[in-house]
Amino acid sequence: VRSLPRAVVSDLHVLPFRIEEGSLFLATSRAPGEEVTSKLTQFTRLRVVFHLTTASNFEELREAVL
Repeated sequence: VRSLPRAVVSDLHVLPFRIEEGSLFLATSRAPGEEVTSKLTQFTRLRVVFHLTTASNFEELREAVL
């Protein structure tokens, strides 16, 4: 899912993996703070839903997607 600029994905350590019913689903291995959520609102109007994953699973997904 190419819903965010690559630089944003890299800087915020998130990976978009689904858009459904007005929500953007993002995988991350770090608990997102208010700063991450605030920055994401600059790039999407969709409701953001975070899914936490292990660091190793995140890296595998990142390599496959990027």
